[in-house]
Amino acid sequence: ICSDKTGTITEGRLHLTHVVPVGELSEEQALSLAAVAARRDSNDPLDTAIWREVERRGVLRRPPEVIETFPFTEDTRRETAIVREHDRGGSPEERVIAVTKGSPEVIVPMAQLEGRERQACTDRVADLAAEGHKIIACAWRRLDRDSWTGTEPEHGYRLAGLLAFEDPVREGVAHAIDACRQAGIHTIMVTGDHPITARGVAREVCFGDDAPVVI
Repeated sequence: ICSDKTGTITEGRLHLTHVVPVGELSEEQALSLAAVAARRDSNDPLDTAIWREVERRGVLRRPPEVIETFPFTEDTRRETAIVREHDRGGSPEERVIAVTKGSPEVIVPMAQLEGRERQACTDRVADLAAEGHKIIACAWRRLDRDSWTGTEPEHGYRLAGLLAFEDPVREGVAHAIDACRQAGIHTIMVTGDHPITARGVAREVCFGDDAPVVI
């Protein structure tokens, strides 16, 4: 039996469970930046989970004005928004920033990080993924409105943080997999998630006698 993971083995409903800010940013600031690159009216479960947490915490009371959006694609594996925001102190001064979120393997290399910071981030991603979480990274940078050419910036970002989502395993799945095993049926989980995340979920439902093989 080949079974899809999301919505079959799991509930198919993502919950944002960890916000890991980088540098001097707070969790709320990192979450607010991620929300800038998340469409509020999107059907994407990641965007929905981000905005659900934004509303629960009451952050981003004044969303910035979106100038341009570069949607997620399978090639880029990120979504970027160019926005204009007013000074938080009430000043009429404006600034234009780019915020991008997506796969850590894509976002982290786009950010300006020292060797130790980059390794610490990579280790944190691996730890969270091993627990079965789906991980995305978020980064931002300022833009010169007059010299911005209208294209999506691909470098010069500052890493804002990591967001970890959990999609709970459906009740009874582990028992069903065990029943298949006892009946001599080989069960395979199919997913597009990161291999470490896939292994964490597979281990939770006892694929491969707690030693699942990822192909």
